[in-house]
Amino acid sequence: MANFEVAFERRLPVGLLVGVHIPSERDEVPADVLAQLAPEERAAALELEGFRRTDFVGGRLAFRRAAGSLGLDGVLGVGARGEPVAPPGWTVSVSHKRPLAVALVAAAADGSIGVDVEGGDGRARMSIAERVLRPEELDVVQRLTEPEQWPAVQRTFALKEAIYKAVHPYVRRYVGFHEARVQPLGDGRFEVEMCWAEASPALLVEGAIEPLGEFLLAWARARPAR
Repeated sequence: MANFEVAFERRLPVGLLVGVHIPSERDEVPADVLAQLAPEERAAALELEGFRRTDFVGGRLAFRRAAGSLGLDGVLGVGARGEPVAPPGWTVSVSHKRPLAVALVAAAADGSIGVDVEGGDGRARMSIAERVLRPEELDVVQRLTEPEQWPAVQRTFALKEAIYKAVHPYVRRYVGFHEARVQPLGDGRFEVEMCWAEASPALLVEGAIEPLGEFLLAWARARPAR
């Protein structure tokens, strides 16, 4: 498929996921592609350069496709930390891993969502393990065989990225990797426990990992504890 065309549309347990092809090279975004965005989105895109612009446009196009399928009419804004700001009553998360951009869209009544896409390049970056994993999680990984270690770290990294995005609307601050403890439950699902570094609202957080072609897809949903 050509760049900036829809790659797939998939229903997840927490919302509608849409993927869009984006350039792997520093290509300019064609005018006819920019014209598909809302005026506010287009203006924000033109303030960016290089890969930042193509990533941004790909994510907004994915959002617009998902929004159309859900009967949603609105603009995906930009928050103070660069996070997507969904139209009232909705929750949206975006992720980019060239050559793919994805957007996950759902009704906010069910909680706030987060999505992350990792992999695709085959690189093992075990140097991030201590930064991403809590001591007890690192201990579990170190007991695995060497070929199993990086996939385990990558899954946890992707899931915690999605968790950070899901909890952000409730805490409005940076959330470190050690503030979430994840435990595999099987079938790609994970138990999530928040270990807050400072006072934060009580949240129920769930997450899962599933394959997405050559990539790894992680999603999370956060809701206030009743």
